[in-house]
Amino acid sequence: RSPTPAPRPVSPVPPHAARAPAPLAPPCVRRSSRPACTSPRCRAGATARISGFKDANVLDDLVEWDYGVYEGRTTAEIREEIPGWSVWDNPIPDGESIDAVAQRAERVLERSAEVDGRVVLFAHAHILRIHTACVPCLPPTNSRVFGPRSGSISNTEPAPSHRDASTVDLSPTPE
Repeated sequence: RSPTPAPRPVSPVPPHAARAPAPLAPPCVRRSSRPACTSPRCRAGATARISGFKDANVLDDLVEWDYGVYEGRTTAEIREEIPGWSVWDNPIPDGESIDAVAQRAERVLERSAEVDGRVVLFAHAHILRIHTACVPCLPPTNSRVFGPRSGSISNTEPAPSHRDASTVDLSPTPE
């Protein structure tokens, strides 16, 4: 098993953020018989519990990208020092490369493929974007075109013949 990123300090989930996923609960409860996995980070676990998946399996591979020296900084702040900087194109000093994050996303896909039916994932923006690109075997840098909204339900569905064709639906799902 490959090493996972070193844990970073995590702030507790503020009360207003803990309530944010509440609208997901009704559609997720209808899916609660499905296996679910969550990032080890507090916010993803809280979203899983609020959404009816209190027993979701914690997968280290779903943790958000390790941004290294850029952790906690906005793109605009980084671009003040490095014009044109992009998380998709530039190295991440003391953090993970995009290829390392894609390897974790691939392991999540492999694990999900072992389950008969769909798996519900609770994770973070960049790891989910990279996961979405990995479903149809796109290069991880293509993740930049996917943008699942926070607090939304998105579907990534491999075709039956492995992943040679896929449906990627980033719209909220009614059920």
